[in-house]
Amino acid sequence: MNPITLTAPAKVNLTLHITGKRADGYHELDSLIAFTDCGDRLTLTPSDSFSIVLTGPFAQKIDPTDNSVIAAAGLWTRITGRSVPYAVTLEKNLPVAAGIGGGSMDAAVFLNFLNQDADIPLLPHALELGAEMPVCLYGKAAHVRGIGEDVRPATLPPTSILLINPLQPCPTGQVFQNLAGFPMHEGVNHLLQAAIAVVPKISDILTDLKNLTGVTKVGMSGSGATCYALFETNDARDKACTYLKQKRPHDWVMTGTLSPGAQGQEKG
Repeated sequence: MNPITLTAPAKVNLTLHITGKRADGYHELDSLIAFTDCGDRLTLTPSDSFSIVLTGPFAQKIDPTDNSVIAAAGLWTRITGRSVPYAVTLEKNLPVAAGIGGGSMDAAVFLNFLNQDADIPLLPHALELGAEMPVCLYGKAAHVRGIGEDVRPATLPPTSILLINPLQPCPTGQVFQNLAGFPMHEGVNHLLQAAIAVVPKISDILTDLKNLTGVTKVGMSGSGATCYALFETNDARDKACTYLKQKRPHDWVMTGTLSPGAQGQEKG
């Protein structure tokens, strides 16, 4: 059997509203989420036992002995009693602690692949790996509510998108700790001001994005620090990408299409 390559696309929160806080300390939210057509890649080679090798520009930023793919393999074995007969190469193209669900998507595409033949209900176990896992397992545009467990389909047209990150980690826990000090103004993302307190460059990036030609919407995804811009055309997006790479040479910039499609196996 030849190696199989899976795409684990970036997740983008087009809206993120905090709607409450539970007695156990978890915040409830209401978020519109979509996925890009670009992101990490997992190459799976049949093997007698599970193993993982990290490559890509952000490989050094994650623990080779304790990461989301390893956690997904462990969860699969616990709930099925089956081993994971693949050697995995994870090409880490997305920055970490960036608000675009890189680790969650890596785990989700791996679990969905393992479950192709078994067809075991994964959602009851999803939150064990994090609040974003239910929507990442779903893998399509969705409205998400509660602490992430309430996932409902959404309809979105394919849209040109640019993602930019200042390459400064913006830990989710730290952002939520900051919430008490910032009013949650009505807007695209209630976490914005709390995230700017952690990574001030987010504010500068959003200003740059708003001034680009052909932009229809800008915002910050998740708890940051990745920001996004939606464009009228691919041409406007690509010109903006060239401009931003020149103006902000130390930032990470990626372009793609925001679409209702799902992660999946590459052909060829």
